[in-house]
Amino acid sequence: MLDYNPGYMQTVQNLLNRNIDFEDDIESMELLRTRLLRFIQQQPDQKLYPELLIWLYIQQRDFYGAYTQVKALDRRFNEDGFRIMGLAEIAASNEAYDVAASAYEAVVKKGESTPYYMEARQAGLRTQALVLENDTSTSREDYDALASDYTAFIKQVNRPASTAVSQRELASILARKLNDQDSALVLLNELIEIPSLTDELRAECRIDAGDYLVMQNNVWDAALEYMKAEKAFKYDEIGERAKFKAAKVYYYTGEFGFAKGMLDVLKGSTSRLIANDALYLSQLILDNTTIDTSEAAMQIFARADLFFNQQRYTDAHHLLDSLLTAFPQHRLTDDIYFMKYKLHMEKKAYADAASDLSIIADQYGTDILGDDAVFLLGALNEDYLAKPDVAMTYYERILLEYPASLYVVEARKRYRLLRGDDIQ
Repeated sequence: MLDYNPGYMQTVQNLLNRNIDFEDDIESMELLRTRLLRFIQQQPDQKLYPELLIWLYIQQRDFYGAYTQVKALDRRFNEDGFRIMGLAEIAASNEAYDVAASAYEAVVKKGESTPYYMEARQAGLRTQALVLENDTSTSREDYDALASDYTAFIKQVNRPASTAVSQRELASILARKLNDQDSALVLLNELIEIPSLTDELRAECRIDAGDYLVMQNNVWDAALEYMKAEKAFKYDEIGERAKFKAAKVYYYTGEFGFAKGMLDVLKGSTSRLIANDALYLSQLILDNTTIDTSEAAMQIFARADLFFNQQRYTDAHHLLDSLLTAFPQHRLTDDIYFMKYKLHMEKKAYADAASDLSIIADQYGTDILGDDAVFLLGALNEDYLAKPDVAMTYYERILLEYPASLYVVEARKRYRLLRGDDIQ
């Protein structure tokens, strides 16, 4: 079909998709691969068959095999890295970060004259950060080295407006991974002052600055940055996100009435994530300040939440344990275990995180965090604990016990994939 008309490529791919199980039909896959290699040898000037072979590798999620073919095609037809960049994006979106990083590096090595050099440098640095984030053995030294790479690139280009996104990413590494909020804030403040910076990126930098000021315990300075971003994008998702973070400052400091007033406005947000977060925190404040008029437990819980966002995980854990001891069977108990789950995830203590969620799912399954706990238990067992059968039971529980949950669509998809269904 392709020899007759190259325009049949999509038709051929659709037919192959319909007739071959790319994961389990090893014999057909090997036959197809062998035939394609033969066609490539017979017609070395034809792009169609290498492209089909690359597509085949991607269907198998063999991104390294695809990368090998893409490099050969790029070299043979002098494509200046265009096709390599495309594969790098596909690999990164499928969390094959090592392949993506190698692909971006291959484009960078072509030199500054290539039209994709700047894009490849920036995307490559971003991908290196993702590699470190997903590697359990990552050390502070690794982030020091990455920060040095970012700094070298920014100095080499020496055009702040062109490297603004990379500077923002460097600020995040400095603040969140190297505990250097001062340097991060200097970088962000320099970015904010660039006249040609887009309004969206300026607002994002203000929100980041607010986050890092919170980490330094300068919460009211943080609130000011959030409010500036909110004012610039009052009816936009960026502005609503900034408003939510400002509301959390009032919540952290025990000004629960002010916080709830802001959160109630955000419950109508066009962003489902912001609306859900605002609804949860507003209800949490309502439940624990109107009934428990002393607000003592809520004050401690809010302080623990602040410590969590300041990455003071040990301090947060101690406060949560003290709450469980001082206020047994309090209305906050399921929220306490949910925050303990998040702390354990940050420490990569996945078994402990699953234990926290199990308490919520088994003892507080009818409360607001019930479906969150059940779905996240499924994801934990699938993604981190290598227990797909256990994960399936939790996804099934979402479908049966929480039919109105926001997790239903994703739970059904994950369940069917684990069961082996063919999902196109």
